[in-house]
Amino acid sequence: MKDQHSVISDGIRVSGTIEAAEDLLIRGRVDGDISSSQTVLIDVSGIVKGTLRAQTVIVRGVMVGDVHTKTITQLANEGRMVGNIYSPQVVLDEGAAFRGRIDMGEKVGEESPSRDERNNRFGSSGRGSSNREKQASPWGAPSPSKPAEREPAADTKESTVVAIKEDAPAEAEAREKKKAKS
Repeated sequence: MKDQHSVISDGIRVSGTIEAAEDLLIRGRVDGDISSSQTVLIDVSGIVKGTLRAQTVIVRGVMVGDVHTKTITQLANEGRMVGNIYSPQVVLDEGAAFRGRIDMGEKVGEESPSRDERNNRFGSSGRGSSNREKQASPWGAPSPSKPAEREPAADTKESTVVAIKEDAPAEAEAREKKKAKS
């Protein structure tokens, strides 16, 4: 961060909207929206609940809400975030925890896309319906040996991490024998 910056110190709680023309270091808690034309750093002790708009955002603490940046959003290894990221570049360090969606599309850093814009971008024709049956995925069909355990709905606001484990032949055979005995 540059020489000139504002600090919300550990132990300080701010409720309301913050607008900053310089870098902002958050070590305390902010309940409300933040807007800065520079960098916002949420330090390890910092907590932000609201929408954050800045040139650059670095999260080492806790962020609950959407982040809109014009350059880069970084979630450091100590960082925890629940919300959506709209940024042309996103860095998730090893150890960081994130739950939400990442949009690195054309209009990032600006307003959140409307439901219609999201649906058009991802091929959904509305809530609860999709064109998945009609359109082939650009990534191809899932491999039969590695089925996904669940497929998230097209209009949910959170991402799903799916662990895929390929069974060893012996494990699969043992499971089949156990099913046959039942």
